[in-house]
Amino acid sequence: MQMKSFLRRSAFIVFAAVLSAASAMAQLNTATLFGTVTDSTGAVIPNAQVTLTQTDTNLSRSINTGDDGTYRADFLPVGPYKITVTAPNFATLERTGIVLTVTQVAHLDLSMSAGGTTQTVEVTADIPLVNSGNSTLGRTIDNREIDNLPLVNRDVYTLLDLRQCLTNRRH
Repeated sequence: MQMKSFLRRSAFIVFAAVLSAASAMAQLNTATLFGTVTDSTGAVIPNAQVTLTQTDTNLSRSINTGDDGTYRADFLPVGPYKITVTAPNFATLERTGIVLTVTQVAHLDLSMSAGGTTQTVEVTADIPLVNSGNSTLGRTIDNREIDNLPLVNRDVYTLLDLRQCLTNRRH
């Protein structure tokens, strides 16, 4: 009898651990940026250095492209970014105006032009709103939106209804 009780408790603990891990993974508040670095003819540029700088905090992350010219930066804090790409025999590419949002997987291909390293090409552009990296949805709700929500009896627990993975049992 004690063995059955022990097995039930163990199964419950394992189930609870798996459920918490799954819900923790679903609550990312970061973004991912990936793409390919090419030259003006479309040929890939291996080992180019891609530096991502969040302009609000000056947080920088540098990565190198692979042999196939691709780069991928995961777990980037959301916000506006400036991207700088450098490679030997190519002009430095600077791209500003890139804003990453919660759980966004943004695809951004970068094209460099031939030239010396003293030349800089600056491009200002937005990332497309279509998420071609995966089918994850997410957004940030700011306090102005929360203040304007029609809350029944000013019950803040009704805000839980905004999350797809949460169930509000109060009503």
